[in-house]
Amino acid sequence: MILRFLLALVLVLLPCTLRAGDLGPSQTIPPNGVLRGQFVQDHYFKNSDKPLRSQGRFMVAPKHGILWIIEKPLPMTLAFTSKGMTQSIGNIPLLQVSTARVPLLSRLTTLINSMMSSQWDALETDFTISHTPTDKGWRTTLKPKAEKSGLPFRALTLSGDTFIESARAMRLDEGLEVFTFSNQTTSPSPPTTNEMTVLTAGTTKPLMK
Repeated sequence: MILRFLLALVLVLLPCTLRAGDLGPSQTIPPNGVLRGQFVQDHYFKNSDKPLRSQGRFMVAPKHGILWIIEKPLPMTLAFTSKGMTQSIGNIPLLQVSTARVPLLSRLTTLINSMMSSQWDALETDFTISHTPTDKGWRTTLKPKAEKSGLPFRALTLSGDTFIESARAMRLDEGLEVFTFSNQTTSPSPPTTNEMTVLTAGTTKPLMK
């Protein structure tokens, strides 16, 4: 389950990676600012056409962390920072994972830092990346170059216009993750006091508004 949310984390952070001239989201996160939006995630098991669906909202603050708040079917919040991840329900942390315990968290943190700095070349070191213009915007595919990359996916296919609007991730177990993002906005202001409380405490009380 942790890998599913790490995958989601990578997807919502991709608007930070693009340089001028690259195909991709035209709206990026302002320096010291945040990106907020809603998501629907369909988790397909191998050889099954009936997905497990979750939905909720997220907040990305490059200098502070990420909140991934699931509202349905089971309310749950995941707080990602440079120190690790906390999974909680209400104000009760259920699982706390440090980067020392799960090295993949550390690797993705490094990857995220490259994204935040718009170091597209750093991504090209680990991924084969192809950009394609479409009638409604763009489509980008990322494939890890290393067969045993440690990442939870074989390929990501993203599409959108101003923001990433949809994403399809082929997992290593041949299953599929399908994300739909909506109502996305950026702000030059830092996270709210409530959001910072959740990030620093690793709990969901108070919830971000």
